[in-house]
Amino acid sequence: MIEGKEALLERVALANKIYGNTRLCFEIGEVLPLPTEMLDLISRNDRNSLAENVPSPGKMIQVFLVRSARDVDKPDGWIAGVHWQYGGKQKMQEKRRFIILSSMHSNGETLAHELGHWFGLQHQKEVSNLMCGSGFRTGILLSKEQIKILHANREGALERKEIEARRAAGE
Repeated sequence: MIEGKEALLERVALANKIYGNTRLCFEIGEVLPLPTEMLDLISRNDRNSLAENVPSPGKMIQVFLVRSARDVDKPDGWIAGVHWQYGGKQKMQEKRRFIILSSMHSNGETLAHELGHWFGLQHQKEVSNLMCGSGFRTGILLSKEQIKILHANREGALERKEIEARRAAGE
């Protein structure tokens, strides 16, 4: 279960390790609590309400840590995480994308997997691949083709000003 900034720091550190050879590096900007009524997501509207009720952070990938999230395609199921594109009625939110993590169902690799989706990676069948869509993933590998996709989509996100490039210490 994700509890507090320290657990999130561990997940970001793992994502940075997984993406180490891809020119992607992540850091935590600001951690804010969600209102209690937004901690358990049941429907698509609940997911969209995150964008409608919480300001966009600007040039960052926004991650919402909720207690639980139903699988909207299988209402009797739960999800560990999802890369979500806003689908509500507010025009100003229509291109907004973010990641939702469930503290009840996610593990250390869930954030890295959802970041893969944010950067355009699709599910894979190979269980040793980070992007394996089943609950039986055994590894965190990325193929050369996936790394090419990450590079291209990183550049596109920078051009669209969805994210910003940061220089490593000493550069």
